[in-house]
Amino acid sequence: VVDLGSTNGTFLQGQRLAPHQAQPVLPGTALSFGPTMVVTLAGEAGDISTVHADPGSAPPAAARGAAPAAWERAPTPSGIDQSGPGLIFRPLDVALDLRKLGSAFLGALLAGIVAGLFFWLAVRVQLSNTILGLAVAVVGMVVLWLLLTWVRATIARMILVDLRDCERATVGEALGWAGRHLPTFLLAPLVLALGLLLVLVAEAAFLLLGRIDYLGELVASIAFLPLVVLNLAVILVGVFSVSLIDFIVADEGTGIGRTIGRLLSLVRRLPGRLVAYMTVSLVASLIVLVACLYLFGASISMTSALVALGMGTPKAIGMFSGLPLPLNDLIPAVPFGSMGGLLGGSLPVTSTIARVLIGASFLGLLLFVMAIPQTFYMSSVCAAYLQLRRGAEAKGAARGFGREPGAAAVVGARSCWQCGSMLAPDQSYCPNCGQMQR
Repeated sequence: VVDLGSTNGTFLQGQRLAPHQAQPVLPGTALSFGPTMVVTLAGEAGDISTVHADPGSAPPAAARGAAPAAWERAPTPSGIDQSGPGLIFRPLDVALDLRKLGSAFLGALLAGIVAGLFFWLAVRVQLSNTILGLAVAVVGMVVLWLLLTWVRATIARMILVDLRDCERATVGEALGWAGRHLPTFLLAPLVLALGLLLVLVAEAAFLLLGRIDYLGELVASIAFLPLVVLNLAVILVGVFSVSLIDFIVADEGTGIGRTIGRLLSLVRRLPGRLVAYMTVSLVASLIVLVACLYLFGASISMTSALVALGMGTPKAIGMFSGLPLPLNDLIPAVPFGSMGGLLGGSLPVTSTIARVLIGASFLGLLLFVMAIPQTFYMSSVCAAYLQLRRGAEAKGAARGFGREPGAAAVVGARSCWQCGSMLAPDQSYCPNCGQMQR
């Protein structure tokens, strides 16, 4: 059996199958497709029996005996709470996972080291060859872009699996997924930005007709309202929805064209919800950012005051001056000379070492604290994406949203009016959200 990237997932003995990876199915094995159907392979190979869930009741005995976990804990299509607080508290739980925070921290630390090395190398090379120094700087920016995109894609995949499937993806699996789809993560935002820029250029070129006497006023007045609507769509795509690209790729693993198509489909179907969800995500993330900075500043100030009280104010001021990193103690005025501050200078070696340790601790703690609002923003955007995808599926299931290209719609299939889950033709009760169907 192979899951082709389905929305609700395929479960083998209660375990969700990874997309596009073939798994053997033996006689007596139970397969679950979403929350509403179980298929068991009974007897000889090829003898398939299909069992639909009875609305509001327990599954049949064969399904219960073969794979109870698939019925008891099959994840919902979005894996998150359908209420408003689900956009905040569930992403906050996901964001505080140490693996995601550690990935964000290590990624930022590694990016800082790479940026510092390339900056140092570019400045040193530029002293002898300006063009070569600029080339080194450009290479450094490209390497930094690749590194940051890979880290961001890895975290996005971990968050998506956690929110969608209520499971925890390993860092290795997320790194592998991000590596396989790295071109899409890299180029989809650039292609989208280029497309939006071309739209604005086309508008400006069209409005050059306004320079024509008599005709120009009519052209500008007639085109004004359509251009307002078009620019509103550009703003929705460019400002509110570009953050969804990472999670579309992390969810479906599609190419550049299909990823942008999915994004535009969400914008077209649910523009109001898109603005509302993304605004809530941004405001909540800003609140978390302010709270983290306040706690960080307060703890640093309190610790500094206690250090000054313990070792004396003059000595503490001398040790804390030049932080977060006392670069003039490490690198003297002569460019790229010896480590003058460590080998000699006005301050003793112990003071310089202490200042370096304190500065490194300050920057490391700051990077870790800043990882919290970063991962929370990504988690809340992922939750918004899953809610938008659910709403788009409910609104456009009959038109094929969420199905593989070329796949035919199931005859008689329908979706829940409340949550969008796919239901059997005779189901009057949604087992996912508990709503009676109209």
